[in-house]
Amino acid sequence: MLYLWIRVIAFIGVLGGSAYFLSVYAKKKRSRVSTNTIGKIVVADTCSLGNRQFLMVAQYGEEKHLLGVSSASINHLAKLETSSDTRENEKTVLPSKEVSVNA
Repeated sequence: MLYLWIRVIAFIGVLGGSAYFLSVYAKKKRSRVSTNTIGKIVVADTCSLGNRQFLMVAQYGEEKHLLGVSSASINHLAKLETSSDTRENEKTVLPSKEVSVNA
C-alpha cells in the first residue's frame, strides 16, 4: 500500500515539474519575440469596429500606417505622420491672437 502512495506522489511531482518548466519555456519564447522588433512589422494599436472588422495601426521602423481589416480583406487607409513630422508642421503654424473677454 505504501508503494502505491509513493508512485502517486512521484507522478504528481513529475507533472508539476513538467508544468513549471513548460511555463518558463513559454515565457522566455514570448519575451524574445516581443522585444526583438527591429526590422519587423508591429501592430501598434487595434480598435474593434464589430462584426470581425478592425482598425489597426501597423508600424515598421518609424513609419505608421492605418489599416482597415475585415475577414475578407485588408485595406491601407492612410500613412500616419510621425512625431517628428508633426513637430515640423507645428513650426509653420502662425500663433493665434489672444482674445480677452470682459465679464
